[in-house]
Amino acid sequence: MAAQKEAKIPPSQQTTFTPVAAPSCSVAGKQVNSGPRAACFANYMRIHALGATNGLTYAQMGRYAAKPDAPVQFTDFNGGTNDPKYAQTDAATGQPVSNGARDIWVSETGLSGALYLAFAASGISLFAIVVGIALVLSGIGFFVLALAVFGKHWLAAEHEAAPVPTPGAA
Repeated sequence: MAAQKEAKIPPSQQTTFTPVAAPSCSVAGKQVNSGPRAACFANYMRIHALGATNGLTYAQMGRYAAKPDAPVQFTDFNGGTNDPKYAQTDAATGQPVSNGARDIWVSETGLSGALYLAFAASGISLFAIVVGIALVLSGIGFFVLALAVFGKHWLAAEHEAAPVPTPGAA
């Protein structure tokens, strides 16, 4: 923030760095084999990505790699710029060089998205198991109720319909 004030960047255009809080869980040395562990691992991936990019998210980083002599007000204070005029150029193509640090966020977003999906899937599967058990118990309850209400009628109908055999009649 101090460098941004020195560069006389208006407060409305200053970059604020993302605060980081450590998760209350730990997956160090453990397999990621459950939904909660997947979510915990994804939280740590975010911390490492923020550390690798000095607290800047993908959207806060410059699109191009800045020239070493680029004016500080045209950079993201982390070696990137959005202005092609102050970007490093590829000698072969003459095009601005992409900011490679942004690739960290592309990878982190894809991988953590898959981990969060695993977390959601584990919750949904647990819900499905509970609903399945509830439906089985409901089915058993309805069967018992049906026997209690209609069982007498079924037994009476069977006795009336069945002919009674008489001894000696042939």
